Amino acid sequence: MSAEQWNSAGLQEMVSISPICLSPRKLNLFTNWCCQILRPYLTDRRSIAAARFADRHADDRHEHIVAQQALLNDARVAVADLTNWAKAAPTNAERRRRRVYVFAAQVAQQAVGDDLPNGGVLSSSHYTAYAVGWANEDHSNDSHDRDEHNRSTHLRLQENIFRDIVGNPFLPAEFDPRWRTDDVLGVARGIYANRAFAHMPILSDALMDAGCEDERIICHCRNKCQHVRGCWLIDLILQQN
Repeated sequence: MSAEQWNSAGLQEMVSISPICLSPRKLNLFTNWCCQILRPYLTDRRSIAAARFADRHADDRHEHIVAQQALLNDARVAVADLTNWAKAAPTNAERRRRRVYVFAAQVAQQAVGDDLPNGGVLSSSHYTAYAVGWANEDHSNDSHDRDEHNRSTHLRLQENIFRDIVGNPFLPAEFDPRWRTDDVLGVARGIYANRAFAHMPILSDALMDAGCEDERIICHCRNKCQHVRGCWLIDLILQQN
């Protein structure tokens, strides 16, 4: 795959090469983002606890193995309970509605650290896309087409989110250590800690004041794409893998 092909690749294509260039943290952060998207449908306290743990300990999960395992066991039971609840639905429409909550719980289970290939990125993507499609169905005659449209639209968003987290492994950005001034580090840390991505243009100003003229880096700060926790540029500045 070339750098140009990466920019238009589907999620499955990108994930297929990810083990050679990505840390488990990067993969986990994608699933954490899925949890944020599905937060309105996380209603079971066990699933909520799992999602909160995953978000709080994205950078130090290995230091909390005992707590992680307990939360994972609880999250699995929550999925089983919700699955039985969905099966007991009186109508197909109600079953689909309840499945949205099952999908959300399954993503929370994976976010807390379930052992799945590629960090569970593809399954989290699948659950999230279907949950978004079914949660927004309108039960009209063309509801299936609308579901597919919603799902496809969300899958394209997921691809862009994954690229924001990963960057382009076929065209890695070069970052001059001299650009890590106190101002640059301070802004980057604030953005990461508070998800303050509205401050990305401020980061671009700090980088230029530090002498950065790299068009790719400056444009990434200023473009209108959605940035998420784990953004490749923020991680590059903060030297996180």
